[in-house]
Amino acid sequence: GVIFRPATVCGYSPRQRLDLSVNILTNHAINKNKILVFGGNQLRPNLHIKDYSDLCLLLLNAPSEIINHQTYNVGMQNLRIIDIAYIVKKVVEDFFNIKNISLEIQESNDQRSYHINSNKIKEQLNFQPKLKIEDAVRDLCEAFNTNKIPNSFENDIYFNVRRMKNLNIK
Repeated sequence: GVIFRPATVCGYSPRQRLDLSVNILTNHAINKNKILVFGGNQLRPNLHIKDYSDLCLLLLNAPSEIINHQTYNVGMQNLRIIDIAYIVKKVVEDFFNIKNISLEIQESNDQRSYHINSNKIKEQLNFQPKLKIEDAVRDLCEAFNTNKIPNSFENDIYFNVRRMKNLNIK
């Protein structure tokens, strides 16, 4: 068996999550014209959903003698939340040809940061993610623009914890 630890997945997918940093910030930018950042210096590694899918295919087809009993970290960009917020702001404003998304920073007691190194999977399997946060935000803009993500704040299907609570899953 093989273990892989992906960074926080971002971008549009048919089973959309809106409770992950890039996706949260993009949802707010598009639908509320406001990005609210708590803290901002916390690091978050990211991985585009398409790179995640490519990784799964690679591991399913990789020779077992190479990947058996291996653990891989997989991510693309280790960025501060505030830097992600500025990327989201720029991409959303460019996509919709607007310049009025506000960005507000509030203090936070939660200073958890995550940083990963993906060198091992690059060296052993020649896998390196290709897509960036900008690509994920553009994909989300397109999905919102074509109404693929309706009721993005109300529908609990986009929020795992809320969904589990509403289904009484413990």
